[in-house]
Amino acid sequence: LQFHSENSEISGSDFLVFDFGSNILNLTGTLNVSGAINANELNIDVTNKNVINLDVSGSTKFGDTADDTHQYTGSLLVNGTIIRSRVSITSTPYAAGATNYFIGVRSDTIGAASIVNLPVANTLQNGQAFIIKDEGGSANTYNIKITASAADLIDGESEVFIESPYGAINLYTNGSNKFFIY
Repeated sequence: LQFHSENSEISGSDFLVFDFGSNILNLTGTLNVSGAINANELNIDVTNKNVINLDVSGSTKFGDTADDTHQYTGSLLVNGTIIRSRVSITSTPYAAGATNYFIGVRSDTIGAASIVNLPVANTLQNGQAFIIKDEGGSANTYNIKITASAADLIDGESEVFIESPYGAINLYTNGSNKFFIY
């Protein structure tokens, strides 16, 4: 163990270092724990590891990029709130992204028909969904056109429209070449 501070320094192993200035304990190497790890917040960066059992409370963060995929077999129980990403569109055309879920279109603010271009289906996960909503209530005056990319289709069509005030369309993809309205 090695302690670092502005006033003194105690020598020891370079593999386990506590820095008083930042209040961080750094370990280089492997940590084997046969008991419990208790933490108020747990941030884990895992690379190529299979986790058999993970049971934590408090704040947790998995992954470090928006395209991280975490696959579970069995059931997922959430006691709390699931929050989906939402974007409010006030200019056209809009290129939907893989991290979008709710796409709120404000054609009343744009003052013209709006276009939402979907990502190429094979860049998305099988079952990934989008909800596109007329949040301004003017789709009857300023239609919202949703277009598929490349050779993708939306229920057999290259484009679909929202034409009713406050209308919405729910879509999911097969992750290959199609979107489906549900």
